[in-house]
Amino acid sequence: MYGEILVCLDNSTHSMTASELAVSIARASSSTLTGLHVYAARLHNARFREMEDGLPQEYRREDEIKNTREVHDTLITKGLRIISDSYTAVFLAKAEKAGIAARGVSREGKNFEEIVKEAAEGTYGLISMGRFGLGKTESDRIGSVAERVVRRARTDILLAQEGIDTGKGIAVAIDGSPASFGGLLTALHLADVFNCEVEAISAFDPMFHQTAFRSLAGVLSGFADPQHSAENGILVGIVAGLAYVIMITARSTTPMTTNIVLFLILTVPVWGLLSTAGAIFSRTASATTARSYSSAALKACASCSASNPPDALFCKNCGTKLP
Repeated sequence: MYGEILVCLDNSTHSMTASELAVSIARASSSTLTGLHVYAARLHNARFREMEDGLPQEYRREDEIKNTREVHDTLITKGLRIISDSYTAVFLAKAEKAGIAARGVSREGKNFEEIVKEAAEGTYGLISMGRFGLGKTESDRIGSVAERVVRRARTDILLAQEGIDTGKGIAVAIDGSPASFGGLLTALHLADVFNCEVEAISAFDPMFHQTAFRSLAGVLSGFADPQHSAENGILVGIVAGLAYVIMITARSTTPMTTNIVLFLILTVPVWGLLSTAGAIFSRTASATTARSYSSAALKACASCSASNPPDALFCKNCGTKLP
């Protein structure tokens, strides 16, 4: 399923869970693992320089400042590198015990930036990381590093939290897009790995479409022509469906599987059916609106004498507030 998996390490309980899940996935799919830890030596060095003005006068001489900087930079850089190596060593021992090929990588810089760079520079199919790091607070729903990586990375991401129970099942959000369909296929593979069930969830708001079509009823009189509304709906729907398929295909950076291609082909007639239904509904709404307006007194604007619908609050011509 995944050729190579990137595992983010920071020694938090959430990170440990992420590494355990990554090992399970790699064992089932013959993947290789890369453990990544990011440390920020230059950030500490910059902060130390900002604090130099607060040092006692005898330590602010040029020779003393230079010596202090060298000692501080050496201790911080070497110390953080040792910590980073210890994190990757624990991860590599875990992978070796599971019989999985793995390697460790340490990068210096901002944590989320280096994670995204490593993911872009490598051939990783999945990033596995903790939902929180060591700086978790009670009010957080997701850690700042995890959120930034999710927004920027262009690969699958697994966010793990402490004490996760993989036997409870996997929920998949479906909205009809190729991305959600790909998520469903991934969930089915993961269900085999963790021996659990998959539940597909789709949310919709039926009132939204009624409101949207009613708001468009007044401007779709030509489209909702009683003689040609269904034909117009089919035509517009098929054109929109083809445009959708072309757009998704052009944006795809990886070869599409047969299932995804079949899904995209089926979206064209679906767009046609939906657009036809919308045209018929719009025609009905237009007729209903016209009958309601004809049976009620129109409001005349006192400023420009323009006729307005009975439920209008402002004049459509000059914007004057109506009684």
